[in-house]
Amino acid sequence: MFRLNETIHPYATRHANDYHITIHRTSLLKNAIRIAGPVLWNSLDVKLRSSNSIHSVKRNYKNVLLA
Repeated sequence: MFRLNETIHPYATRHANDYHITIHRTSLLKNAIRIAGPVLWNSLDVKLRSSNSIHSVKRNYKNVLLA
């Protein structure tokens, strides 16, 4: 369901490690998990995305919110 940009095209771009956002035609689909999930994940800081476990993601996210 979720694919990285590097699997979509062979070009070495700055966003190759981001999740690919599927094009949608209606505003109803923008809240679907397959659209909203990658949008939210790609908007996170690189430090959060590179965390090793869900616990470290939660801890780092709380630190970002409180800072």
